[in-house]
Amino acid sequence: MTQLVVTLEDQAFLPNIRRILKSLQGVAKVSVKTDSIGSGPNYLRLSSRANELFKLHDGWDGPDSKAISRKLLLKFDEQVSRIDDAWLTDWTLFPEAHGYLYLDYSKDSTLAGITMTESQLTYFIKKEGTVEKGDGKKFSNSNLKSILKKVYE
Repeated sequence: MTQLVVTLEDQAFLPNIRRILKSLQGVAKVSVKTDSIGSGPNYLRLSSRANELFKLHDGWDGPDSKAISRKLLLKFDEQVSRIDDAWLTDWTLFPEAHGYLYLDYSKDSTLAGITMTESQLTYFIKKEGTVEKGDGKKFSNSNLKSILKKVYE
């Protein structure tokens, strides 16, 4: 068995490369290892912030504010750990008074925000004078990646 190692600077090319490699005669398996996933400085910063937010209790922002559930924080950490660290640059994590998490992005003329509950994602992206909104998306890794990709396109 022979292994081929390919180093990519832009993981946007990964799906095309994977498809091409699978189509080649004699290729038995294509597997991907990404060093930056789950260990990069942006992931570690957001994960640390999520741990800080776990310390909040009901009433942290007024009598009706809710603590963020351990389940939501664990889901956030699990999903974000599987995203390329470069896509987490310039994002900041905040608590919401309803017990949700809010990821905020601001760079140059692009603004974006993602509200996360245990089961859903709601987002907006303001870029080049246009605003895109989405709500009720299932909180999954693929949906979170899709939103992040739209910010960086």
